[in-house]
Order: sequence, then structure tokens, then C-alpha cells
Amino acid sequence: AGALFNVAATSANKEAIREAGGIPPLVALLAGGVESGAAENAAAALWNMVIGCDVNSDAIREAGAIPQLVALLAGGVESKTAENAAGVLCNMASGNTATCDAIREAGAVPQLVALLAVGTESGAAENAVGALANLAIDCDVNRDAIREAGGIPSLVALLAGGAASGVAETAADTLKEMEHFDAVLSAVASAHADTAAFEDLHAALVNAATARLEAAEAGTDVAALERAIEQAAAV
Repeated sequence: AGALFNVAATSANKEAIREAGGIPPLVALLAGGVESGAAENAAAALWNMVIGCDVNSDAIREAGAIPQLVALLAGGVESKTAENAAGVLCNMASGNTATCDAIREAGAVPQLVALLAVGTESGAAENAVGALANLAIDCDVNRDAIREAGGIPSLVALLAGGAASGVAETAADTLKEMEHFDAVLSAVASAHADTAAFEDLHAALVNAATARLEAAEAGTDVAALERAIEQAAAV
């Protein structure tokens, strides 16, 4: 598996490995679990196999890899195997509705959210936030799943990395894509997060906060008005 990881770096080799029947044996090695070096190398090889290759992504899904990759996420932020598994899922989720559905249905979202906790300097968090970003695109079901898994406060926490951090930028893009602006505003207010460095997200939150404040001012719900004022002040 380690040799295939290196070989799979080129497009021609990705195809050759797939055509030679290499994907099912790699998927089988994932069953070794997070403590297995073979599983770590197999996940790394699959990660290379799927980058820029939709055909391999489909083949990996059809070989039953997704539940096993999700299981490897349980290794947590210190596990290179979990980091590699998140990298595979991140790339597989790019622009593929069937794969995104399968990833969610396999229970990946809470596991991916848990990997965000280590912060912007972690490769595991980088892969996890990329996977969540891809899952959130044009999919309300996935957006709801991310919110229900506690993803919004975790994504907001990553904004502390600032505009120079690719992980923070991806977190900001994900928060904007999710469109759960009331929950995002509440999380931003609670964390005293600064969103000004992330122009698109900041503009969306300002618009949402302004609309909520205007609606609350026109009503009679004092608690709603107080909440709207707090959210507007946060951005």
C-alpha cells in the first residue's frame, strides 16, 4: 500500500492501478483500523487515487470504502490514519451528490466536526473542514446535518486563524454556504469572533443581522429584539 501511495501520484498511474483491480484490495486494508500501518498507507494511497479523478472516486465508493473511511475518523486529531481518511472523503465529496449522500449516511459529519477541534494548524482539521465545505454545497440536508452536529461553533472557532489561514478561509466559505445565518450570528456573538477579514461571510452576516434587527424592531417580541441587537453588534 505504501508503494501504491507513491505510484498513484500521477494521472496515468491512477488509471493503471484502478484498471489492474487495485482499489478493492486497498479498501480491504482499511479494515485494519486506526492502529494499523497498512490501513494508514491504504488510506493515503486512496487519497492520491481520488485527487482529480472522478472515475476513481466512484470506484472507491462502489468498493464499499466510505463506511470504512468514516470508521477511521474515530482515530481523532492525533491519528495520521484519520487525517488520511478525511483527505479521501474531502476529495470524494467534491461535486458528487451520490458520494456526498453516502458520506452523510455513513455518519461522517459528527466525526468530521470533531476533527475541527484541534485548530487551524492541523492537517486533520484542514481535511475535515474541506470535506464539510464540499458536503455543504447545494445540499440542505447536509447543511442541517452539520448544524445538528455542532459544526457551526466549531467552524466559527477556526476563523481565529485569520485570512492568512487556508483552513480559516475554508471555514468562512462553509459558514456562508450553509446559510444558517441566525445560528452563525449567535455563534459569532458567543465567541466574540472577528469576521471582518472574510469579506463574503462578513457581508452576508451584516445583511442577515440588519434584516433581523429591522424585523424585530417592527414587532413586539422584546427577547427577539434583544437577540437581534446582540447579533448586529457582533458584526
